[in-house]
Amino acid sequence: MTFAVTSAVGSPAPALLALVAFVGALILVIVSAIGGAALGGILGALVAVPVAAAGLIIVNRVVVPRQEAR
Repeated sequence: MTFAVTSAVGSPAPALLALVAFVGALILVIVSAIGGAALGGILGALVAVPVAAAGLIIVNRVVVPRQEAR
């Protein structure tokens, strides 16, 4: 029964994965801004967000593919 309903309606997985990715990015921005503010004040908060985003991009494009290749 469940298979028939999900086949007729479509899989909610892409929307769910997009929501999870958005929440993960939002948490990254908040945590990095708070950490940067604690270490360097307002300037630290402003610099911490792009640095965290760059680190996330490096991990996704370098580290993850190397681990998947193993």
